[in-house]
Amino acid sequence: MVLTPRADIAGRKAANISLEEQFDDTSGLLENQLDRLMVRFKNSHPDFDAANMNARVIVDHEMRHEKNGEQATTESPE
Repeated sequence: MVLTPRADIAGRKAANISLEEQFDDTSGLLENQLDRLMVRFKNSHPDFDAANMNARVIVDHEMRHEKNGEQATTESPE
């Protein structure tokens, strides 16, 4: 099935909203349940606790890489 550009944009927008809701749900799960379980390891196993927190850092991969000597940027071209 071939979608019109407008329908395609609407579909992507709906998918992004769904993803945002799923990320919010997952963050709530981490903060309300997993973090409570990790409290017991904070003093007894600080390396494990630090590794857990580092693993949860979200890395932004929107960085554009250099092409033909251009400066790398995260901004969209104007």
